[in-house]
Amino acid sequence: MMPPKTAEIIVPLRFMLTVGTLIATLLVYFHRADNVAVSVAGNPTTAELQAADASVLAAWAVQLICLAISLTGLLGGFSMFMHGVGLLQIVCQLAAGVLTCLFILGSWHIAALWYITGFLGIVPAVAETGIIATALACRSQRQ
Repeated sequence: MMPPKTAEIIVPLRFMLTVGTLIATLLVYFHRADNVAVSVAGNPTTAELQAADASVLAAWAVQLICLAISLTGLLGGFSMFMHGVGLLQIVCQLAAGVLTCLFILGSWHIAALWYITGFLGIVPAVAETGIIATALACRSQRQ
């Protein structure tokens, strides 16, 4: 029996982890009230609660955009068989998915979602954007 090729493992694993992180990120929207309550101290005003809620929604939107970029690169075939990028995406999506679930379950401070988004969402999205831009630039030069 031949061992599976790297692409036969990385591509489905990357897809499953990205979809899992997408589901966890979508859940943040529905469970953000506890995180907002933990993040504002004492007896918060309505303005403080609205500002904290807006911060969670902004981090949530940025994370969704990053996931959309990752899915575009994967499903569009731009980085599907680039093993280095696939490994970066797998590690980041795994960590982001687990930490996002812990963010929801543990009612963490809203700053934690920004750290998750910044380090585990934006970094791989920037790499993916570079790959997509390079692929599109090379395609346009050939035509």
